[in-house]
Amino acid sequence: MKPTKNWVLATLPVAFIAAFAELGYAVINNSAFQVYCKYGLGISAYMMVKVMAPFYVSEVLFKGPFGVLADRIGRKSLMVIGPAITIFTPIVTILIPYPPHTVNVFYLSLFGFLRLLDGAGAALLWPAMFAYIGDVVHKDKRASAMSLLNVTYIMGLALGFLAGGWVNDTFGPMLSGEAGLKHQMFAIGRHLRRAFRESMIHHHGHRSFLHQAIASGPDVSIFLRSHYYPSFYLASVLFGAATIIAVVAIRSKTHMSDVDSVEDGEHEAPMTFQSFVEAIKTVPNMMILTLTAFLGIGCIALLVKLFALDEFSITETEFGQLILIPAALVAILAVPLGYMSDVWGKVRSVRLGFILCAVGMWTLIAMYWQPHMKESSMAVAGTMLGLGFVIAFPAWMALLTTVCKKNQRGTVIGAVSTAQGIGVLCGALIGGRLYDGFSNIPHVSHISPFYASAILLTLSSVLSFVLLRSESKDKSDRPEGISNAIANT
Repeated sequence: MKPTKNWVLATLPVAFIAAFAELGYAVINNSAFQVYCKYGLGISAYMMVKVMAPFYVSEVLFKGPFGVLADRIGRKSLMVIGPAITIFTPIVTILIPYPPHTVNVFYLSLFGFLRLLDGAGAALLWPAMFAYIGDVVHKDKRASAMSLLNVTYIMGLALGFLAGGWVNDTFGPMLSGEAGLKHQMFAIGRHLRRAFRESMIHHHGHRSFLHQAIASGPDVSIFLRSHYYPSFYLASVLFGAATIIAVVAIRSKTHMSDVDSVEDGEHEAPMTFQSFVEAIKTVPNMMILTLTAFLGIGCIALLVKLFALDEFSITETEFGQLILIPAALVAILAVPLGYMSDVWGKVRSVRLGFILCAVGMWTLIAMYWQPHMKESSMAVAGTMLGLGFVIAFPAWMALLTTVCKKNQRGTVIGAVSTAQGIGVLCGALIGGRLYDGFSNIPHVSHISPFYASAILLTLSSVLSFVLLRSESKDKSDRPEGISNAIANT
């Protein structure tokens, strides 16, 4: 399986798998489960985040070992098993008879176990996909290939909100019997509440105590839990499609001798814990930077949709539409920006991407406090965050493939993905606690996770200059050792 310079053709099957799988993960993790817990079952945001935590724990525990496994048994097997695991977990989730507005430890544990299985599926899939790209795409085009893969990731995230929200808003009332008077009354109440909030801000220039009580208090949804079932059905279908494509379109494992002849003549790394530790020692600076950045991302990752529904008083479909155009713009620019990193330099692209992400988050916070600009802040900040992500992440993954030996790629990517999972997990727990209980004023609590995210992304931007160093043009970009980086700085 020799690397090819026809990187589009080589990447396309993986891109389709990533599109369906990430859309499925986005629907279940970023859209369906949050609203189902809070509005369908009456579970608090912080409790919902704790139930989601096993997903990230699973990624932390399994991405490293599964990366090693991908180096040993081949990429295709893991790319098939990963999404196959998660075909049935969404359906089982909605079959659990959770009693609404209670804290039932047994059923919450079942929810957590299902999310752990989802995390295991993701841990199998993503390191294998990135390592597969490293195998079949020539090193000069890897950043461009990673950016194409990144397009599907971004669109999966964006369309996950819209697709999950649309199927709930469209088919949910049919399942729950809300298509008649109840649904109309809820819509009228939602619009009245939104008009009252805007009127108070317009006339008084600030939020009064009464406005706080009415406009920012918790929404009381009359929707039954079955209103949110359609998005879980959709997720199962998407995971099934990803599994079928992996079976049909991905090349089977090749003999290592065939691969060795391509670049280094290296033998396969043994599948041991020591090989995982050695992978960490290879890129300790990138581990630190990954942990910091994804700690910031984790602070808001599970709360964006709840934040929009609570603060803007909009429907799920309206929220999906709100971020669709920015996401489409980012997806269109993703491949050219990924190609830019091949020409301009991977380290420079990583730095620029982190800076854009930090500026985008601070922009959202600044616009949030301006009357009538809340929804605009989500669109503007989402565009900047997305552009930063598609500039930094492909260059980041391509950089990883250049700083390690060929037979360590899956292991190194798995190790860095472990740091990524730890960051998102810890960030999500911090964000959930801030969202529910940072202040007696709901507006302050709801925006506080975004402040934490902005601070951490700013720190990541600074660290990208401290821990990464651009080499001369005739050499590859290489991360600098931590001690040398600090000394040179």
